[in-house]
Amino acid sequence: MKTWLFSIARNVAIDYSRKAKRKLIFNEVLLKMIPSKQKSTEDVIEIKEQVGDVFSTVKGLKNEYRMVILLRAVNDFSIKETADIMGWSESKVKVSYHRALKQLKTHLEKDETESNGRWLIENE
Repeated sequence: MKTWLFSIARNVAIDYSRKAKRKLIFNEVLLKMIPSKQKSTEDVIEIKEQVGDVFSTVKGLKNEYRMVILLRAVNDFSIKETADIMGWSESKVKVSYHRALKQLKTHLEKDETESNGRWLIENE
């Protein structure tokens, strides 16, 4: 019964995040980081590429990390709400979220280093 409820809650959270057009949320947040006077077309394109990279990396994380990031960062659920949906304790949500963000950051930094290296080789 518990597994069944978890599956339903997980699917509802996934559906909700799709309907909320999570890419728009990240775009808005990232665009706000650049002062409006300095937003060129190139800046907007670069930000959209970075958002795409973040979502690709999130998809590659293990399922529990992906879910906790989607619930907390994208859907803005509280720690308690996330714990209820996932069937976890609040401390497990905090620890998993911290580890997920750390892993996400590591993957993004690794990808950035690799892509910069490829760019340098291609342009020599």
